[in-house]
Amino acid sequence: MSKQELVGKQTKNAMGLVSAKLQKGTTVKTAFDEYTLIKQVGSGGNGRVFSAQNEDGESVAIKFVERNISPSKLKRFKNEIFFCERHKHKNIVEIWDRGYAVLDDIEYVYYVMPLYAETLRDKIKEKLTPEQAMDIFIGLIEGLDYAHQNGTIHRDIKPENIMFKTNSFEPIICDFGIAHFTENELLTVVETKKGDRMANFQYAAPEQRTKGGQTTPQTDIYAVALILNEMFTGEIPQAADYKTIGSVFPEYKFMDDVFALLFKQNPSDRLYPEIEILGEMKLRADQYRREQEKLKIQNAVDKLINPARFKTSIVNKTYRNSALVFIMDRDIPQDWYQIMIGEHFSHTSVVDYKPHNLKKGAENELCMPLCGNETEFTLTNIVSYMSEWILIVNEIYSNSLKQKAQEAQRKKEAERKAAIQKIEKENTLAAIIRNL
Repeated sequence: MSKQELVGKQTKNAMGLVSAKLQKGTTVKTAFDEYTLIKQVGSGGNGRVFSAQNEDGESVAIKFVERNISPSKLKRFKNEIFFCERHKHKNIVEIWDRGYAVLDDIEYVYYVMPLYAETLRDKIKEKLTPEQAMDIFIGLIEGLDYAHQNGTIHRDIKPENIMFKTNSFEPIICDFGIAHFTENELLTVVETKKGDRMANFQYAAPEQRTKGGQTTPQTDIYAVALILNEMFTGEIPQAADYKTIGSVFPEYKFMDDVFALLFKQNPSDRLYPEIEILGEMKLRADQYRREQEKLKIQNAVDKLINPARFKTSIVNKTYRNSALVFIMDRDIPQDWYQIMIGEHFSHTSVVDYKPHNLKKGAENELCMPLCGNETEFTLTNIVSYMSEWILIVNEIYSNSLKQKAQEAQRKKEAERKAAIQKIEKENTLAAIIRNL
C-alpha cells in the first residue's frame, strides 16, 4: 500500500492530530525499524497479531496489546518480552523488536517475532505421520526442558501456541503470556490471582481446574502428554477409556506406556524431569525394536545431558610465603586440581615450575613455590604457561563432568530397564498361573 493510500485511512482525533487505525496498511515504527501491517492473523484476550513487513521487505508477525489493560496483564506482557529476549532456544519463540504506538486514539505496546506458517492445530487437522508426531514431541520436550531449567512454567501449552516454519516439524513454543516466572526471570512482579487462568481448558492439568491448585513444571508435562496422544489419535484423552496410540499405530504402542506415566492426576506422580521422559521413551522403543526412533531419542537425551562448561581464570596474582599466588575467579574443585597436578595432558613449562608443583591455598587460590632467584623473564613465562594450563584443564574437567552425567543417566536407564523386565516377567507368570 502506498503512503498516499495510507493517508486515506488516517483520521483526526479529538485533538486534531492524525491518528492511524490498527489495520491493514498501517505503519508502526520502533527505534530502528518500520513495519507495515499486512493482515490480522490471530487474536485472543487483549492481544491481536498481525503479519507485517519491515523496511527490507522481510515478513514478520507483530503482537499488539492495549496499553490500558489491567496492570497485571500488562506486567505479564512485559515479563513475556523480557524472557523471550533474554533466552534463545530452537524450540522457544524469539522476540526481535518491540515498540509503542497510538492508533485510533488507543495506546498499544507490541513486540515483533518471526512469522510462522502454521500451528500444531493445523498440522493435526492435516494428519501427522507417526514419525512426524515423534519429532514434534521430542522438540516440545526439549523446549520445555529449557524453559523449566530457566525457572519458567508456561501454563498454557496447547496446539494453538505451538508454531512451525514452512515445511518444518520443529515446534516453536509461543505465547508465554500467563507463564509463571521465577524471580530471576521477572522484569516486574505480578500478583498471582485465582483468575489468572487459561482461556482453553481442554489441555488444563487437574491442578489447574482445582481452586487453589499449584502449578509446577509437571503441569506443562500433563498438557504435552495430551498433545502426544492427540497427534497420533486425533482425540484429546479426558477419561480412562481414551483412544490409545497403539490402537491406531500398533508399531508405536510403546508410546502408550510413556503416555500413561505422564497422564497422572497427581503432579508428583508424573514422570519428570524431561530427560527421564526421553530415557523412558528410548527404553520402550528398544523393547518394541523401534531402532530409528531410539536413535532419535538418544540424540535428544545427549543434548539434554550437557552440564555447563566449567570455566575458571586468573583474576589476580600476588607474592606470599615464597610463592607466586594465582587468585581465581571461583573456587577450585578438588577433581579439577587433581587433573592439573596429575599432568596427564600435553603442555609446556619452565624447568622446576611445572603443574605438579602447584599447591592449593584458599579455595580459589593456586600457589607456585618459588626458589627466590627468578628473573622477570622466568616469572612472565610461569604466568603465561599457567594461563595455558588452566584452559586445557577446564576443557578436560568439563568433559569429565559430561561423562559422569552420561554414566549416571545410563545407570538410571539400566535400573529402569531391569524394573520393566521384572514387571513383564511377573505379568507373564501371573498369566500362566491363571491359565492352569
